[in-house]
Amino acid sequence: MPSSALTKNAPESAATDVEGNEIRTTTPMKEQESNPMLQNATDLDQWKSRAEADTSIDTSTLLDGIAARAPWADRDFDITSRIPELCGVASAPVSIPLGKHVGIRGSNGIDPAHVDVQVLERVIHSEPIVALDRWETDAKGKFGKIVGSHYNLTLDEAVQLAHTLLLAVDVARCTSVDSSTS
Repeated sequence: MPSSALTKNAPESAATDVEGNEIRTTTPMKEQESNPMLQNATDLDQWKSRAEADTSIDTSTLLDGIAARAPWADRDFDITSRIPELCGVASAPVSIPLGKHVGIRGSNGIDPAHVDVQVLERVIHSEPIVALDRWETDAKGKFGKIVGSHYNLTLDEAVQLAHTLLLAVDVARCTSVDSSTS
C-alpha cells in the first residue's frame, strides 16, 4: 500500500536533523482518529488562547478590594509584592521616639531611634494587623530597621500588649489599685 494512502489529509510537520537536512513527518489518519487532541481543535484553540492571555494583575484593583479600601489605609504606604497574596494596604506609621536607644545626627539635630506602629492588611489576612518596627543606629553606624525587631500582632494581641504595657506603667509608678486591700 502506498504511503500516501495511509497519510491522506494528515498534517505534515517539518524538522531538520543535526546536519540541517529537512525531515518531513506525517500523522497517519488512523492515529488522528484515535487521538482526541488532534480531533478537537476547539480544545487546542482554547489552550492557545489561554497561553496568550494577559494574566497581569492590576495592583490598584487588588488593593482597593481589601476591606473596600479601609479608611485608615494610606495609598502612600501600599504594600506591593511580586507575590499577589503578599500585597496589602497600610496606614501611615506613627513613630514613638526611644530615648534609651541610639538615634542619628540629622540636619536639624538628632533624629531619635523610634518604634513605628502601623495598621496593615495583606490579601492573605482575614483582618488587619498591627505591625511594630524598631529603627535605630546599628553597631556599624547605619540607621535603619533593626533585624529581628519586626512584630505582626493580631488585633487581640495588640490589645493584650497595650493593656499589659499600661499595667506595667501603673505597677512601676505604684499607681495601681491593690484589690486585696479593698
